[in-house]
Amino acid sequence: MAMMAHTLHSLRHMQMPRCGDEYEFGVLLLNLRDILLDDNGILGGRKGTESVWRSRFYTHNNGDLYPTHALGPLCMILGIGKNDQLAWLTSFATKAVGLRQRMPEHDTTTITLGDIVSTQIETKGGTLISLTHDTTLPRPRSLDFEVQGSRIIYCDIKKPHDYAP
Repeated sequence: MAMMAHTLHSLRHMQMPRCGDEYEFGVLLLNLRDILLDDNGILGGRKGTESVWRSRFYTHNNGDLYPTHALGPLCMILGIGKNDQLAWLTSFATKAVGLRQRMPEHDTTTITLGDIVSTQIETKGGTLISLTHDTTLPRPRSLDFEVQGSRIIYCDIKKPHDYAP
């Protein structure tokens, strides 16, 4: 039995397959891959730049490399360290394919860091914190900062971009 949700038929969701068909989500915009890879697609090949040290994380680690970018402000808002404490953390990562698509086929460098790492943190007081690390797929830079309570929600939404070629 197929399950259908009404959100599948919203204008936004109905437009996505057409966008995929017409534009194939090819090169959308600049992203961290342009820093990590040199002009020949070699990871860490931009000598004398952050490409060298950043690339080591992508070949030796698999986890949320920058949790403090979003976690720092959230801890201040939630009173972590004053009224509450972090208690549990778990992270899951997707396959690592984003960088590989921009690297030469003959390059055998093993990429260990998944394209998207999703981290869930629970505080002792029962608050759930969700973090996402995504630096190898083409998308606009965004912290996707959102705080939601039982009476109010705050979203840091940037102006939409026009990605049509």
